[in-house]
Amino acid sequence: MPYIGKTPTAAPLSASDLDDDIISLAKMASGTDGNIITYDTSGNPVAVATGNDGQVLTSAGAGQPCAFEAAGGGDVVKLVAANADGSANAISIDGYFSSTYQRYVLHGRNLVGGSATATDVQMRVNVGGSANTDSNYVQTNWQEYTDTTPSHAIAVATAGNGSLDMDAPDSLWEINADNFADDATTGGDLEVEIFDPLSTARWKQMRYSLTYVRQGENTFQTVRGSCLWQATTALTGLTILLRASVNISGDFYLYGYKA
Repeated sequence: MPYIGKTPTAAPLSASDLDDDIISLAKMASGTDGNIITYDTSGNPVAVATGNDGQVLTSAGAGQPCAFEAAGGGDVVKLVAANADGSANAISIDGYFSSTYQRYVLHGRNLVGGSATATDVQMRVNVGGSANTDSNYVQTNWQEYTDTTPSHAIAVATAGNGSLDMDAPDSLWEINADNFADDATTGGDLEVEIFDPLSTARWKQMRYSLTYVRQGENTFQTVRGSCLWQATTALTGLTILLRASVNISGDFYLYGYKA
């Protein structure tokens, strides 16, 4: 700016020369969308570069600016949520096994059959992305139920599917032994625990539990047991289905557990 007379000596501004709260956003230099202003190891302001979708802001420790990084998964992670909408008699949960986890739990909620046809819940392992039908399936089966004497039993399914005989394996596991209901108000709940599915050194083992109201609503039943697949081939997933081509509906959630 012009002056009359001698130009005054320039002097730097100090913090006391500025009143608090007078610098507006409009007076700040433009930056990059998504960047965050912080301070470097010298105490000077720097911008943290914008991260990618799904990343979170994490601390890099004392003396370092923070950074956008992938969120930590923790020891238990929900890998997928899937819905069986009643348009098919099977649902495949596939492609989520990895070396990150050695144990998985599949939850099935409000499972319902698609017709009044007597049916049973069955399960197969997936190999290479599809259900495997080889005769490698053996299981134990413990059934508990109300309104009937005795109140518990050890048996294979009444339909004759599934095998309790190590020398005569079947082509699937049948995990309930009485008619599964088609009433959404009494939908069944399933839990399957899967151990080390990618191992190629051991046969595959699982545990299961299914609670449901029998068709006709005359008994409430719990079926629990263990599953053995007599092969060392790595698995890629599980298929849940209903006998007699009855369609299935329900919600499924797969969780991975670190060792």
